[in-house]
Amino acid sequence: MKEQFVKWFEVEEAYSVGSTTFWETHPLWAKFDSSVRPFRTAARGARMFGHAGPPTAKAGEAHSKFIILDMYAKTVQGMPPADAARWAERELKRIYG
Repeated sequence: MKEQFVKWFEVEEAYSVGSTTFWETHPLWAKFDSSVRPFRTAARGARMFGHAGPPTAKAGEAHSKFIILDMYAKTVQGMPPADAARWAERELKRIYG
């Protein structure tokens, strides 16, 4: 895993967040522009998809389909909140079963 992530980390030139605090001490940070150095500790405040449950493909799918975001958008666009919540529940049940 580390070998794969380091390749991505190098290509992204710090415009990404390491998945653990291990990446905060990576020597590449010294080579990056100072404007991206705040990202070095950003993982401390982040959560993996699925948190507080496990990071699974289903959690990633739910995130990538913007279901929660779309639920809020539907409400802002005039859908009653209860209807938007029911829509989101149906979408999540399609993913999680």
